[in-house]
Amino acid sequence: MRQIKFRYRIKIETKEIDILFFTLKEIEEGCIESFGGCEILSRDEYTGLKDKNDKEIYEGDIVAIKGFDDKEDTTYEVEMRCGCWMACNELYWDAKDENFEKFEVIGNIYSNPELLVKDKQ
Repeated sequence: MRQIKFRYRIKIETKEIDILFFTLKEIEEGCIESFGGCEILSRDEYTGLKDKNDKEIYEGDIVAIKGFDDKEDTTYEVEMRCGCWMACNELYWDAKDENFEKFEVIGNIYSNPELLVKDKQ
């Protein structure tokens, strides 16, 4: 059974943006409220999957994999579609859990939107 946890991006009263990680149990115990005066900017669920470097993959992460020619990385956004986690871009999506082990987390859609390369059609 996968651990249920979330990654939060919050803006603290000082306008500083921070990234915090909480398990469902910690959320239920009120950990987020302990940061009173903060604004939640995003809440991303842990997929239960890890990339090729054993890094946890969260909803909203940008992952990369070598292209078919092994010269250029192809980037994907991790999102929930049709009840499962998928790596998606304009031309392709993949829902096989074992394929996520080939990906590498290179950023997320909030801090690094420029990493999502728009594929040319």
